[in-house]
Amino acid sequence: MGSWLQKNKQAIYGSQPSQIGSFDWGRSSTQLTKNGLAIYLMVFNLPNNNELSIPLIKNEIDNISVLETGVTCNYHKDESKILISIPTSAPNNKVSVIKLLLKGDRVIL
Repeated sequence: MGSWLQKNKQAIYGSQPSQIGSFDWGRSSTQLTKNGLAIYLMVFNLPNNNELSIPLIKNEIDNISVLETGVTCNYHKDESKILISIPTSAPNNKVSVIKLLLKGDRVIL
């Protein structure tokens, strides 16, 4: 737990539950950072297709990456959701954290 917390602490300390909610695969938190608004997706149960679906966010997305490794995640939007492709090997076999860095100071759904 100590090693995981050291690598993923920004998803926990100073963050709040995100208004995008919880999912079958995990939950989300949010935090205003000096670089924009961050949403952290804590993935407890990685879907078999390695793809996360979250509600459509109208904010411009700066970057989506695996918090622990910095590896960029591909994504695409449709009319109602954002689909995020997770690297085939999750960086953590317990809880992987995906960081969405957004423009703005609040989530716009």
